[in-house]
Amino acid sequence: MTTINEMHQIFNLQKTQYDRAQPMTYEERVTVLNQIEALIRDNISELITALQADFGQRDPLQIVSADLTGPLATIAYIKKHLRKWILPAKQRSGLMALTGTKQYVYNEPLGVVGIMSPFNAPIDLALDPAVEAIAAGNRVMESSDGKDL
Repeated sequence: MTTINEMHQIFNLQKTQYDRAQPMTYEERVTVLNQIEALIRDNISELITALQADFGQRDPLQIVSADLTGPLATIAYIKKHLRKWILPAKQRSGLMALTGTKQYVYNEPLGVVGIMSPFNAPIDLALDPAVEAIAAGNRVMESSDGKDL
C-alpha cells in the first residue's frame, strides 16, 4: 500500500511533468490507450486469478463480463471518436456573428486527475475513469481503497 507521503511525491512529480501548454497529442493518447488495452488482453488469466483470489471462487465468465469488457469497450469507443473530440468545436456567436466573429470551444486537459475505486469492482471502476482521463490528455493517480488520496 502506498503511503500518503509517497502519493504526494508521485502527485508532485506528475504535476512537474505535465506541461499545460503541451497537452498530449492524439497519437500519444492513442498509444497509451493501446498499451492499456494490451495490458488487459495480455493478462486476462492473471486478472481472473487475482479477482478469484480476492473474491473467493468467482466465475471467470462473470469476471470477464463485469470487470474486463467495460474498460475494453470504453477504449474501443474512445479510439473511434477521439480524433473528433479533440478538435475545437465551433459555437454560435449570436448577434456577434453579424460582425464576423467566430467562437470556438477548446477542450483542454485538467492536468493530474485522482481516481478512487471501490474494492468490489477494482478493475472496471478504476480503469474506465482512468481511460477517459487519459483520453482527455490528463495524467492519472489511482487509489483502490480511497485511503491514500
